[in-house]
Formats: sequence, structure tokens, C-alpha cells
Amino acid sequence: MRSLEAAQVVYGNVEAARSAQHRGGFQVLFRSSANLTEEDVTREIEPRLFFDAGVEGQTKRVFSVISGDRIILAQVIPVAGTDEHGRHGLYFGHALVFSKDDFRKVDNNPFLIFDSFPFFTSIEEAIVGGGNDGGDIPPVSISLPRLTTHVEYDGMSREQLFELSKFSLGLLRVTEHGSSIVFYGDAGKVFDILRDMFFLIPSHLRFSCSFDTLFAGGSYGKTPYFALGLPADHSRERRFASFDVEQGELSPSAEPVSLTSFDRWLRWMLKPPLVEISDYVDEAVHIASLLDGEHFAKDQRLENAYSLLPFRAIVEKRLEKRLITQVGEVLGNRILHHVLSWARGQGVAALDLLRRDFGREQLDGWLTAAYKNYYERPSTTELEQLGRFSAENQKSFLRLIYLRWARQWPELRVILTALDTTASDRFKKWALATMSAHVQPVANRQHEHGFLFGLNLATEGEEARETSALIATLLDVPIDVNGLADAQPLTDNSEPMFKPNTIKNLLGLVALLMDKRQEGN
Repeated sequence: MRSLEAAQVVYGNVEAARSAQHRGGFQVLFRSSANLTEEDVTREIEPRLFFDAGVEGQTKRVFSVISGDRIILAQVIPVAGTDEHGRHGLYFGHALVFSKDDFRKVDNNPFLIFDSFPFFTSIEEAIVGGGNDGGDIPPVSISLPRLTTHVEYDGMSREQLFELSKFSLGLLRVTEHGSSIVFYGDAGKVFDILRDMFFLIPSHLRFSCSFDTLFAGGSYGKTPYFALGLPADHSRERRFASFDVEQGELSPSAEPVSLTSFDRWLRWMLKPPLVEISDYVDEAVHIASLLDGEHFAKDQRLENAYSLLPFRAIVEKRLEKRLITQVGEVLGNRILHHVLSWARGQGVAALDLLRRDFGREQLDGWLTAAYKNYYERPSTTELEQLGRFSAENQKSFLRLIYLRWARQWPELRVILTALDTTASDRFKKWALATMSAHVQPVANRQHEHGFLFGLNLATEGEEARETSALIATLLDVPIDVNGLADAQPLTDNSEPMFKPNTIKNLLGLVALLMDKRQEGN
């Protein structure tokens, strides 16, 4: 199994007797000495592990790039009680240090580590984890975490998330560490918001998105971060953009940047779960840079660029989901290739389809085309979905198909009699092709005054009943399907089943049968 290796630093307050340096107070308790020098810890890591004792019940989390192309992730928590001198305000920190190359295995996303790795919360846990009396602790091997679920922060709308992400990306493109955003509110909520934002930030820019979720007590001239978390009642820093966590309000310190192609793509796509979008962000940024740059000829039609977009997959996946929501999974899969083929011809405008349903006439047309040359009985699930969809248009070809397979003969008969000849013949030709029986017209001499003219059906059992019922429905004649097995031949005194107008219908049906046989040849 693939893994990441991280050096460790443990920080806290101990009595002199428990200190490797034999001194009491706040200090580095353990470090991976094979990977980190004392100077690394003193200059790069320890300054990031401060904690404001005045902020109670909150956890501080830090993500930053330090010298040597290394990444630091740290968690700092308050500790109850007092030190040996009776002083409150104790806290405990645990930091992980990765190489930049190794950190790319998690797409430069610190939240995959924060959400899966069990950070130490006490000196005792650190000792169990390998900390020794000499102050050394071995590096830790972390199995490559996988994002299986993600609970999105529900304290802000998608529009607020978009505006915050757009503004952040604008700062990153222009300044790269040149400015910061201060989040005013609970540190846990700041952490949740940043997690969502990271799904929308391209992986190559994530190294620039350093953060400290609880920077209270910190100096703005040292260990600067892109995102700083401060308590809600903290005085506002006017030189930085600010975001009020509770209100969801962004107060930019500079003029808002204009929308880029990536911003437009993000606005279009900011509807499905963020986990789905994140897989396509890097590709979308690449294409957006092409659309915004000089890579296309000036007369290039952007409407034709849809086939070039690497994020076409997510567009089509979303179209598939919307289609299934409207017509059901089985029907949706039956016409999916029709829908995607049509969408590809829409160019960039296809992205707009994600915000609205397909038209009923469109769906009806695609489904009709799919069933036009399909003569097999649908599954029960497919038939149920076809019934629900076709119920809104009782005279549609799809409704006739549903009634035929659902064996709703009386309703089918009523609708057929109301159709014009063209529509009726169209359905009858299709319906005849669905019969499993071998059908031939026959004309046998019955007696000296006439002939028995009809159809010979080579079938038996339930298929015979269904085939007979279907033909009777198409001819609009009465028939006792259940009494077929006991049917008697016509005699001189028999009541004729076929009236003059029915004979005309029968001849037409035979003609349709013969047309169908010729098409089959």
C-alpha cells in the first residue's frame, strides 16, 4: 500500500523532570531528529505552534510551506488544568512535516490528512507513539488516505462559497502570498469552510493557500498565511480582506477581479457535490487558461470547443443524472447516447443544460426513436417508468407502446380509434412486429355460399392469447381471449364476427403484415 512519511514534532508544557532539556515550561518535547535539526524546529515549526489561552474550547490547525520545500501540518489543542506553578492557559501541539514531493500524493490537500490521521492529544500518547527520554520520536508512515465521504459545511450558500473561492483565486493568481483573507468566527467553522474551498482550488495553487485557523495572538509580520482565523469579536484588520463566518459576508480590500473562464465554469458547475467537482478542477483550469490566453486563433469559434474540454466527462455525468431524475434509470440508459450526441452538438452552450430539465418533447422524441425498431418486451421496471412518463400524453406513440406491453387492451382500443390513419398505421406496423407468432393470411372455402377469410397464428398458450388480443384490438373487433381454446368453426347459422367495415380493416391489417414481411426480407 502506498504511504507518506512524515517527521514529527510534539510541543507542550512539562515540569523539568519530564523534559529532555531538564527545564520546565513550554518547549519541544519530541522531534524526529533524523529528519529535523534543532534549528528547523526552533526557527520554522515552534513559532507556528503558539496558542492564545484566552480562546477557550477551540482547536487550532496549521498548514504551511517551510524551508527546504517541506510541508507542515499541525494541530494545537487547549489543555485543562494548571502547570506546576498554578498557571492556566496550557496547550499541546503535534506537527507533521512532509516533503513537498511526497505531499503531492494527496493532491496537495492537507484535509485528507487532517480528517484521517490521529494527532496526539497528550504527552502520554506521544510516548506510546515512540517518544523517548532523549526527546526523539521516529517519523510516522501514513497510509495514503482516500476520500470516501465529505460532509459539506452548511453554514453558507453555494453562491457565498463561489464568491469566496473566486475572490481567493483572484488573489492567488495576482499576488501569491502577497495578501491574506481573515476569517472572523469559530475556528472549527473556519476549518470547515477552508476544507470546502480546497476542493475548488487547483492543486498547484494549494501550496500557496497556507492557513492558521486560530491566529489570535500572532504577529502579522511573522509566519504569514494566506488565510487567518480570528475570533468573531477580534478587531478588524483593515489591510486584509475579511470574511464574516456567521454572516457569510466577504469584504474585499481591493476591487473585485473580473470573471475568468474558470470562474464561469465553476459557477456553472457549483451544483453537484464538491467531491465530484474537485476531480475536474485541474483540467478545467488548464482549458480555461487556453480560452483566456492566446492559444486559440482569434477567429476560433468557442461554440465548437465543447469537444476539446477535458471536463466534458463531468458535464455528461451531470446530464445523465438529470436525465435519470426525469425519466428513470432504465429509460435514461436507453436514450443516453441520443442525449449525449445531441449535447455535444451544442458546444459550450451544453454547460447551460445543467441548470434546467430536458423538454418533454425532446424526451418524447428520443424515447420514440429508441423504441421505433425495438420489439422485445421491456422489463417490469422499464415498463413502470414508461407508464409514468407516457401518462402525460395519452395519444403519443410511447403511450400506445406502453399500453400494448401492459396488455391494457380496452384503453389501447379507445385511443387507436381516435387516431388518424397515418398515426394508427404507424403503430400497427410496429405492434405487428412485436408478435412472437408466425402469422399468415388464409382464405379457405367454408361452404358453397362463401369463404372463411382470416389469419393463421402459429402459437400456443399465453402467447396465443396475447397475440389474439392484440390483433383483435388492432382490428377493433370483440374477442373472448379466455375462450379461444374452445372456439368452434363457423356454420351456416353463425353470427358473423366481421362486419363490412371490419373487413376493410382486416384487409388493411393484412397489407401491413405483408409490408412488414417485405421489410424483413
